[in-house]
Formats: sequence, C-alpha cells, structure tokens
Amino acid sequence: MERMIDENVARRLLEKYFDGMTTLEEEALLAGYLTSGNLPADLEYARAIFAGLTAVRSATADGVRCQMPPVGERMESSQKRGPGRTETGRRRRMTLRTVWLGGIAAVAAVVMASVAYMESVRPRPQIYCYVDGKPVTDPEIAARQVLMAQRIMEAGINALESGIETVERTGRSLRNIGAEADSACADDDCGGAEE
Repeated sequence: MERMIDENVARRLLEKYFDGMTTLEEEALLAGYLTSGNLPADLEYARAIFAGLTAVRSATADGVRCQMPPVGERMESSQKRGPGRTETGRRRRMTLRTVWLGGIAAVAAVVMASVAYMESVRPRPQIYCYVDGKPVTDPEIAARQVLMAQRIMEAGINALESGIETVERTGRSLRNIGAEADSACADDDCGGAEE
C-alpha cells in the first residue's frame, strides 16, 4: 500500500528532487502526490514538469526502450565516481540522443507549465443573462433584454388588469340585468302559481 504525504512534505521533496537528491522511494511518494487529484494551484507546474520527466524516462528511442535512472540515483553514482566519469574513471561522453531527449523534455515541461499558467490566469467573461440558450456577455445587450422583458411583463399585467375590469363590468351588468328581471317578475308575478 502506497504511503500518502501531505503538502509540506511534498514541497520539501520537490526541492530535493530539483536538486537531484531524492531517493527512489521519495520520488515514488512525490509521484503519488503529484498525480493525486487535488493540488494547490502553485504546484500545478510541478505536476507538468514531473509528468514530462517521467515520460522521458520511459521514452522509446529508435525502437529500443531507453530507461533513465531517477535523478537521485544519477547524482549518487556520479558523486562516487566523480562528475562526468564512468566506473573505470574514463570521461563519459554525452550522446546526441541524450541531449535531444533532455532538450525535448525541457521544452515539453516549459510548454505544459506555460499552458497551465495561461489557463489559470485567463479572464473569464461575465455572463449577464441568456437569450435563446446563449450566454450574453455584453452588459448593454443584457440591459436591453431586461427592459424588453419588463415591457412585456407590464403589457401582460395591463392586459390582465383590463381583463379583470371587463369581467367586473360584465358581472355588474349581469347583476343589474338579474335585478331588473327580479323586479319585473315581482311586478308581474312571474313566478307565481296559476289560478
């Protein structure tokens, strides 16, 4: 079961990692933390760089799998032998493929970090309302839409009020007609019994 680390430990391990002083276990812990879902915004660059370097470690070049040892392991072995020397003490030459892979990894890391940064600082437009399901980001258009909606509502309320007045007038007229009919029947004895 993989051990989880907190943010402070991860920050210290990142410093050690970039100094080339981490062990394999520390790098595994750091990789677990950086690939976890929730990272502070200021550590997103580390996720991108770490992912790029990890991808380069297992990159395939010329059909041959090229495994780079972790940074800490390279540092420990070079400290034992001396910088730039092999086990036999001869000067080691950097191959063109190693230079290219390192350059590609550096460029990829910078590009990923730049994209992550640009996405985090990109201003988001303010949405004031929606018209026909589309967001409106212009405040003047939104204000016009609000005024138009207000006028439509007022027209509907006015129509409702005039409709109520019409119903009330009709009700009064019907009551008057009913009252007149009742008085006419009372005078003529309309509903009375036949003799």
